[in-house]
Amino acid sequence: MTKKHRFPKDHYVGLNVAFTLCLEDRTPFFVKAERVEPFVLELRSASEKYDCPCIYCFMPDHLHVVLMSKSETGQPLRAIEYFKQTTGYWFKRNAIPVSWQGSFYDEIIRSSRELKHQVYYIVNNPVRRGLVVDWDAYPFTGAIGCDLHQLLSDVSCA
Repeated sequence: MTKKHRFPKDHYVGLNVAFTLCLEDRTPFFVKAERVEPFVLELRSASEKYDCPCIYCFMPDHLHVVLMSKSETGQPLRAIEYFKQTTGYWFKRNAIPVSWQGSFYDEIIRSSRELKHQVYYIVNNPVRRGLVVDWDAYPFTGAIGCDLHQLLSDVSCA
């Protein structure tokens, strides 16, 4: 069953939103660079198409991403739906028996303080899971359209 989002799609326009997408049965798929790279490319495409720079962390069985509307017309919900659709096709096209869960978790970020909290939560997820000692050593964390280190220091993207 697909989760209904709290607001109509147009209410997400121009906002910053944190998303968590899980793989069906929590399958540990994102464990090698050659598996993650095509998904980063699709995330870049979605980010650019819908005017939303982002930070991301591909955990073995799920993805955390914050999409930040660059303008009042940025569409983070459409970006994540586009990403999920294109990567779902990628799984099928490559005959990989993995798929996304039917829905995802989203949280609208209403302040720079909440944004900073979400970014720190995401980058430290691999540390909490014991995958690395320092978040910066985790190879599947990154940013598209902004500088992650700058974002962590002052929560602003150029």
